[in-house]
Amino acid sequence: MTKSEWEDTIKAILVAARKPMPEYVEKFEIKGSDGKWYRGGLPLGVTSVGERRVVGWVMRMRDGVTVGNVYPTKEAAEASHVAREDRNEAEFRAKLEASSAKRLEEQAAYWLKK
Repeated sequence: MTKSEWEDTIKAILVAARKPMPEYVEKFEIKGSDGKWYRGGLPLGVTSVGERRVVGWVMRMRDGVTVGNVYPTKEAAEASHVAREDRNEAEFRAKLEASSAKRLEEQAAYWLKK
């Protein structure tokens, strides 16, 4: 494998390994009849008074469950995802560049389904 082919293979693997942008949705709090704000449900004996407020943005999984950190804006949430993927890519690139030709071929077979 030439140096150019080696670099092209690494770039293709990194593109394939990058996770797509998840869906980010608004996270709400509901005001209870006791005057307190709640996320994710109300305690026994407390009912909603019909008020809700946005407290930030969170990732929503395919099954509808929201997870992860609460970000002040959708842009901040997306920027955090991009930064995390960039860090993961840099770490993975270093490992790929340090790997043997056989290991790089194995990674290419896995990620590129060759």
